[in-house]
Amino acid sequence: MHPAPVVEFTDLTAPYNEDRRRRRTQTKDKQAISSMHMRRRAQNRASQRAFRERKEKHAQDLQRQLDELETRHKALQGSYNELGSTNKKLADELDVLRNRISVAQASHDLAENSPSMKTPLGPDGELDKKNVTEVED
Repeated sequence: MHPAPVVEFTDLTAPYNEDRRRRRTQTKDKQAISSMHMRRRAQNRASQRAFRERKEKHAQDLQRQLDELETRHKALQGSYNELGSTNKKLADELDVLRNRISVAQASHDLAENSPSMKTPLGPDGELDKKNVTEVED
């Protein structure tokens, strides 16, 4: 007995069926990829919108802070100018008072050193009757 001859069967429709399967999965893949791209684009748009809103809010906060600082700066500048003016007036007044003291001190020193110009005031600031000369008419 001879073994039965082996007959190989070649399915000629196999490539067609594989192509068909591939096309179906590719179409599904394309639909899935397209859907994935659409979701990703929507997510990117939402993310970009949120970023723009945060950026705008931050810019508004910075503008508000700048306005507050400018107002504060103007108030401080006014206060500084006012204090500078007051300081100058006080310094001028101090100079005048120092000059008066110098003149008074010089006058006092001159009166003490001159025997003819005795002051009628004693060391306690009271009238010293010894140093008062009566004027004869």
